[in-house]
Amino acid sequence: FLIAFLSKFITYFGSLLAAAIGGTFLFVGGWFFFAYLIGCYALMLSVSLIRKLLKAQVVETVEKTKGKDGVEIFVNGFFPTLSIFLFAITRSPVFSAAALCTLSAAFVDSLSSDVGTLSKAKPRDILTWKPLEKGISGGVSILGTLTALVAAVGFAAFTNLLSGARFFLCAAVIFSGTLIDSVFGSVLQAKYRCNVCGKQTEKTICCQTPTEFEKGVRVLNNDAINFLSLLFVFALCFLFFLV
Repeated sequence: FLIAFLSKFITYFGSLLAAAIGGTFLFVGGWFFFAYLIGCYALMLSVSLIRKLLKAQVVETVEKTKGKDGVEIFVNGFFPTLSIFLFAITRSPVFSAAALCTLSAAFVDSLSSDVGTLSKAKPRDILTWKPLEKGISGGVSILGTLTALVAAVGFAAFTNLLSGARFFLCAAVIFSGTLIDSVFGSVLQAKYRCNVCGKQTEKTICCQTPTEFEKGVRVLNNDAINFLSLLFVFALCFLFFLV
């Protein structure tokens, strides 16, 4: 986590919260869950460093551009941590699978977004298929989608190994997180239009000028959409693994 903080991949408070989540996974879940979490963070850090080496363009349309903060870490870590506590109390394999699937879904979605921004082609809205600015929620790209699919299969294999949950169900649940995040992002997330540069954005301030609300639900930013998406994945875990 110190390496992640020093690389500016994560903010100071984000690194503290991430360390707290890591401690929970270690002392409540055990070494296997902790190693899985560290592996996820190492993968995301590697992608971040690769983007820097490739001098990838900073996506200016997103609300946050300076590393993952405490809110993002909380949103991505809430359901996995809740599942770990429930697993420790009940020892039910459903909760161990839910912990790994929700954690995997969060990282797969972030991974596909980061890799997708490296695509030269503009992303397209998952529902209308209209071209979007890079970074706008609801947009998908071939590169990002393939990344999510491959990553979901890889994470599902580890989830199956650690929890015993069925591989194909794990892969479907993990990959669904990325899809539903794009759908929610397209329909629900607040989007704005800059009156100076004319671009659609997720920012309330662009070009040092207040932007004009265009569509979505005003109170639902990217963090809220991610939380709703992981809630959906959490619910799917019970639907699939209790059957």
